[in-house]
Amino acid sequence: MWRNVWLIPFLILCGCKHEVKHPEGLPPGVEEVLTDFTVIKTSSGIRSWTLHATRGVRVRDTFKVYGVELQLYDEDGKFSATMVADSAVFLELDSLLFAYGEIVLEAPAETVRVETHYVRWEISQNLIVAPGKVEIWKADRYMEGEWLTTDSKFRDLRLRKVYGRMD
Repeated sequence: MWRNVWLIPFLILCGCKHEVKHPEGLPPGVEEVLTDFTVIKTSSGIRSWTLHATRGVRVRDTFKVYGVELQLYDEDGKFSATMVADSAVFLELDSLLFAYGEIVLEAPAETVRVETHYVRWEISQNLIVAPGKVEIWKADRYMEGEWLTTDSKFRDLRLRKVYGRMD
Protein backbone atom coordinates (compact mmCIF):
# COMPACT_ATOMS: atom_id res chain seq x y z
CA MET A 1 0.00 0.00 0.00
CA TRP A 2 2.74 2.49 0.90
CA ARG A 3 4.39 1.78 -2.42
CA ASN A 4 1.41 3.36 -4.26
CA VAL A 5 1.22 6.49 -2.06
CA TRP A 6 3.17 8.51 -4.65
CA LEU A 7 0.30 7.85 -7.08
CA ILE A 8 -2.15 9.92 -5.02
CA PRO A 9 -0.37 13.33 -5.48
CA PHE A 10 0.24 12.47 -9.14
CA LEU A 11 -3.46 11.75 -9.72
CA ILE A 12 -4.44 14.92 -7.87
CA LEU A 13 -2.09 17.01 -10.02
CA CYS A 14 -3.39 15.43 -13.21
CA GLY A 15 -6.99 15.83 -12.11
CA CYS A 16 -6.51 19.51 -11.29
CA LYS A 17 -5.00 20.37 -14.64
CA HIS A 18 -6.67 23.61 -15.74
CA GLU A 19 -8.30 23.46 -19.14
CA VAL A 20 -10.29 26.25 -20.74
CA LYS A 21 -13.56 24.71 -21.79
CA HIS A 22 -15.19 25.90 -24.97
CA PRO A 23 -18.87 26.90 -24.60
CA GLU A 24 -21.16 24.13 -25.81
CA GLY A 25 -22.51 24.43 -29.33
CA LEU A 26 -20.04 27.09 -30.52
CA PRO A 27 -17.48 26.37 -33.23
CA PRO A 28 -13.82 26.48 -32.14
CA GLY A 29 -12.55 30.04 -31.78
CA VAL A 30 -16.00 31.62 -31.42
CA GLU A 31 -16.16 33.45 -28.10
CA GLU A 32 -19.60 34.99 -28.27
CA VAL A 33 -22.79 34.83 -30.33
CA LEU A 34 -25.19 37.78 -30.18
CA THR A 35 -28.68 38.32 -31.58
CA ASP A 36 -30.56 41.58 -32.14
CA PHE A 37 -28.01 43.83 -30.45
CA THR A 38 -26.79 47.44 -30.54
CA VAL A 39 -23.27 48.79 -29.95
CA ILE A 40 -22.88 52.51 -29.18
CA LYS A 41 -19.40 54.05 -29.50
CA THR A 42 -18.78 57.32 -27.69
CA SER A 43 -15.70 59.48 -27.33
CA SER A 44 -15.54 61.88 -24.37
CA GLY A 45 -19.29 61.43 -23.91
CA ILE A 46 -20.09 62.31 -27.54
CA ARG A 47 -21.68 59.65 -29.72
CA SER A 48 -19.42 58.62 -32.65
CA TRP A 49 -21.39 55.75 -34.17
CA THR A 50 -24.09 53.20 -33.42
CA LEU A 51 -24.20 49.70 -34.88
CA HIS A 52 -27.32 47.56 -34.78
CA ALA A 53 -27.29 43.98 -36.10
CA THR A 54 -29.66 41.03 -36.15
CA ARG A 55 -26.86 38.52 -35.45
CA GLY A 56 -23.19 38.64 -34.59
CA VAL A 57 -20.24 36.39 -33.82
CA ARG A 58 -17.13 37.49 -31.93
CA VAL A 59 -13.74 35.84 -32.37
CA ARG A 60 -11.08 37.66 -30.31
CA ASP A 61 -11.12 41.31 -31.49
CA THR A 62 -13.12 40.60 -34.66
CA PHE A 63 -16.90 40.84 -34.94
CA LYS A 64 -18.78 39.34 -37.89
CA VAL A 65 -22.28 40.83 -37.98
CA TYR A 66 -25.35 40.28 -40.15
CA GLY A 67 -28.35 42.50 -40.91
CA VAL A 68 -26.33 45.64 -40.20
CA GLU A 69 -27.49 49.21 -39.69
CA LEU A 70 -24.72 51.66 -38.86
CA GLN A 71 -25.46 55.26 -37.89
CA LEU A 72 -22.61 57.76 -38.11
CA TYR A 73 -22.35 60.98 -36.11
CA ASP A 74 -20.14 64.05 -36.58
CA GLU A 75 -17.63 65.40 -34.05
CA ASP A 76 -20.46 67.22 -32.22
CA GLY A 77 -22.54 64.05 -31.88
CA LYS A 78 -25.08 65.06 -34.54
CA PHE A 79 -26.42 62.40 -36.89
CA SER A 80 -24.70 62.52 -40.30
CA ALA A 81 -25.27 59.26 -42.22
CA THR A 82 -26.60 55.70 -42.23
CA MET A 83 -25.20 52.54 -43.76
CA VAL A 84 -27.36 49.44 -44.19
CA ALA A 85 -25.57 46.23 -45.26
CA ASP A 86 -26.17 42.50 -45.47
CA SER A 87 -23.06 41.75 -43.39
CA ALA A 88 -19.92 43.35 -42.02
CA VAL A 89 -16.65 42.49 -40.31
CA PHE A 90 -15.48 44.88 -37.60
CA LEU A 91 -11.79 44.76 -36.61
CA GLU A 92 -11.77 46.49 -33.26
CA LEU A 93 -8.00 46.89 -32.80
CA ASP A 94 -7.49 48.22 -36.34
CA SER A 95 -10.57 50.50 -36.23
CA LEU A 96 -11.81 49.10 -39.55
CA LEU A 97 -15.21 47.94 -40.73
CA PHE A 98 -15.72 46.01 -43.97
CA ALA A 99 -19.32 45.77 -45.23
CA TYR A 100 -20.53 43.28 -47.83
CA GLY A 101 -23.62 42.48 -49.88
CA GLU A 102 -26.36 44.93 -50.77
CA ILE A 103 -25.16 48.20 -49.21
CA VAL A 104 -27.01 51.52 -49.04
CA LEU A 105 -25.35 54.64 -47.63
CA GLU A 106 -27.49 57.72 -47.00
CA ALA A 107 -26.63 61.20 -45.78
CA PRO A 108 -29.92 63.13 -45.46
CA ALA A 109 -28.30 66.54 -44.83
CA GLU A 110 -26.41 66.27 -48.12
CA THR A 111 -29.32 64.50 -49.89
CA VAL A 112 -26.91 61.74 -50.94
CA ARG A 113 -27.69 58.06 -51.47
CA VAL A 114 -25.01 55.55 -52.52
CA GLU A 115 -25.55 51.90 -53.47
CA THR A 116 -22.71 49.40 -53.79
CA HIS A 117 -21.59 45.88 -52.76
CA TYR A 118 -18.42 46.48 -50.72
CA VAL A 119 -17.40 49.28 -48.34
CA ARG A 120 -14.35 49.81 -46.14
CA TRP A 121 -14.78 52.32 -43.30
CA GLU A 122 -11.49 53.53 -41.79
CA ILE A 123 -12.86 54.79 -38.50
CA SER A 124 -9.76 56.55 -37.16
CA GLN A 125 -9.32 58.49 -40.44
CA ASN A 126 -13.06 59.13 -40.87
CA LEU A 127 -12.82 57.74 -44.40
CA ILE A 128 -15.34 55.61 -46.31
CA VAL A 129 -14.05 53.76 -49.39
CA ALA A 130 -16.12 51.78 -51.91
CA PRO A 131 -13.61 50.45 -54.47
CA GLY A 132 -16.15 48.73 -56.72
CA LYS A 133 -19.00 50.04 -58.81
CA VAL A 134 -21.20 52.63 -57.08
CA GLU A 135 -24.47 54.32 -57.94
CA ILE A 136 -24.92 57.80 -56.49
CA TRP A 137 -28.02 59.94 -56.17
CA LYS A 138 -27.50 63.52 -55.00
CA ALA A 139 -30.74 65.47 -54.80
CA ASP A 140 -32.32 64.76 -58.21
CA ARG A 141 -29.03 63.89 -60.00
CA TYR A 142 -27.70 60.38 -60.73
CA MET A 143 -24.15 59.14 -61.39
CA GLU A 144 -22.30 55.82 -61.67
CA GLY A 145 -18.64 55.22 -61.09
CA GLU A 146 -15.92 53.26 -59.32
CA TRP A 147 -13.66 53.76 -56.33
CA LEU A 148 -15.65 56.18 -54.19
CA THR A 149 -13.90 57.87 -51.27
CA THR A 150 -15.71 60.21 -48.91
CA ASP A 151 -15.87 61.41 -45.34
CA SER A 152 -18.65 60.22 -43.02
CA LYS A 153 -20.65 63.40 -43.72
CA PHE A 154 -20.58 62.72 -47.49
CA ARG A 155 -19.53 66.30 -48.21
CA ASP A 156 -16.39 65.39 -50.17
CA LEU A 157 -17.35 62.66 -52.68
CA ARG A 158 -14.55 61.53 -55.01
CA LEU A 159 -14.67 58.95 -57.80
CA ARG A 160 -11.73 57.59 -59.80
CA LYS A 161 -13.88 56.46 -62.72
CA VAL A 162 -17.16 58.09 -63.68
CA TYR A 163 -19.67 56.55 -66.07
CA GLY A 164 -22.37 58.47 -67.92
CA ARG A 165 -23.11 62.00 -66.91
CA MET A 166 -24.60 63.80 -63.96
CA ASP A 167 -27.91 65.33 -65.00
